[in-house]
Order: sequence, then structure tokens, then C-alpha cells
Amino acid sequence: MSIVYFDLETGGLDGKRHPLIQIAAIAVDEDFNEVEVFEAKINFKEDGCDPIALTKNNFDPAVWREEGRGPVEVSKEFSAFVRRHAKLKNVSAKGNKYTSCQMAGHNAAVFDRPFLGAWYDRLKGYCPADWRVLDTLQLALWWYHANGKPRPLNFQLETLCEEFGVVLEGEAHDALVDVRATVGLSRALTRKAEQS
Repeated sequence: MSIVYFDLETGGLDGKRHPLIQIAAIAVDEDFNEVEVFEAKINFKEDGCDPIALTKNNFDPAVWREEGRGPVEVSKEFSAFVRRHAKLKNVSAKGNKYTSCQMAGHNAAVFDRPFLGAWYDRLKGYCPADWRVLDTLQLALWWYHANGKPRPLNFQLETLCEEFGVVLEGEAHDALVDVRATVGLSRALTRKAEQS
């Protein structure tokens, strides 16, 4: 079963009012090999953003003018991407059967998945992504706890990648760079856990 790792870059921390500005995802097989990649920059209004978030996310207006696309178009394409990897069989509280996709990310359970859900709600769209995400931040917390190792100063993606020898292939806070790093971190943590 494939897992879809994803990462969002946003115009702030509040998913109910700040825009999604970039989304990237990588579907991987059971050996963490890339099966399919998705990346999109999304058009948005700068005046609705936190300027600090835009600086942190390396926002370049010229790049977004050239590569940015409408939110509805991107949401439909992302839903189609996720649907191609939806293999989880579920039953709703009302007894209806449906299929969803196993998602994963870094700090995704707390930030990315709720933000993605709020974005789809605003667009009145649907994405078959399971709400129960696999989270590399939680995986790292468990690994340090179970192995009695000293914890790093923080659990940011860049810090953990350095700790576990995962090389970032570009600048942090680009969604595709971060999602590739998250896949690498997940691979490293899984192998460490198997060796313990």
C-alpha cells in the first residue's frame, strides 16, 4: 500500500483565514521509493497573509506570478492525486463504506492535516485523505523515548534531518524539498527502529 507524504507552505498559521500558498506530495511504496510526485504553487492575496510567514516560506512574487495557479484548480488536481493512492477501506459512523488515502508528514497531525482540511472546507471541495496521519515528529519523539537517547534541542524537520543524516535537497520551507526530507527522515527512523 502506498503512503502519500505531503507538506504545505502557508501564508500564516491560522488555517481558517490564512491561504495555502504551496503544496507538495510524494506517494511512496513500502520501501520508500517514489511512485508519483505532486507540486503546485497557489495564487493568493498577499494582504491576507502574515509577512513573517511569507519570508520564512521564501515567497517570491515573480515566481508565483509565473508558476502560481488557482486554488480550485490545484485542489481538484491534488484530490485526484490522492484518490489514485486511496487504498484504506473505512466505514463511516452512519455505516457507509468509503476509501481514503494514508497520509504522512512532519508535524502533520497538528498543523498540515487540519490546515488542509480547512482549505478544502473554504473551497467547498473534498479530498480523500485520511484524517489519521502518520507523523514523523511523533515517530521521532517515540524513538528518543524508547531508546533513552538525549533529545535534540527541538524537533523541527531540519534539526531531525541533521540528527539522522538526511540531506535536504534545496532550501527548507519549499514544500517539495520538505516533503522529500520527510520521506528521508521516515526511512531513517524506521530503519533505526528496526535495528533497536
